Amino acid sequence: MLSQTSEHVLRALAFLATLPPEQGATAGGIAEHAGVPRRYLSKLLRVLTRAQFLVGKPGAKGGYRLKASAARIRLVDAIVAFDPQVTQPICVLRGTRLCGRSSPCPVHDRWKLVRGSLNRFLETTTAADLARHGWRGWSAR
Repeated sequence: MLSQTSEHVLRALAFLATLPPEQGATAGGIAEHAGVPRRYLSKLLRVLTRAQFLVGKPGAKGGYRLKASAARIRLVDAIVAFDPQVTQPICVLRGTRLCGRSSPCPVHDRWKLVRGSLNRFLETTTAADLARHGWRGWSAR
C-alpha cells in the first residue's frame, strides 16, 4: 500500500529515532542500517532536510539527525513529502481516479475501510513509535 520510497523513508526515520537527539549519522550509515541503496537514500535525505524533518551537516564529520523530537514526527507528514496522494481516496480499481459515493467502484466500501485504517496508522504513529517497537537489531535486508 505504501510506495517503496515511503518504506525507505520510514526505515531511515526509524533508525535516526534510535539515536540520541544530538547524534547524527552519515548517509552511508543510515543506508546500511535501513537497508536502502545509498545513492537513492541520499536523495531522500535531501528531501527530508528541505521538508524540515532532518538537519544535515556537510563535511567529513557531518551527518543527518532529526530536527525535532522523534515523538513529534508523524509518519503521515514525512510520507506526504514524497507521496502526497497516500491519504487521498484513490480508487483501488480505477487507479489514480478518486473514488467516492457519487461514483463508487464495486469495492468502494471495503477499500474505504482499508484506506481509513492506513490513514489512522500513519496519522497516529510517530518515528519514536517505530524506534520503540523493535528497531534495534532489525535490518530491512
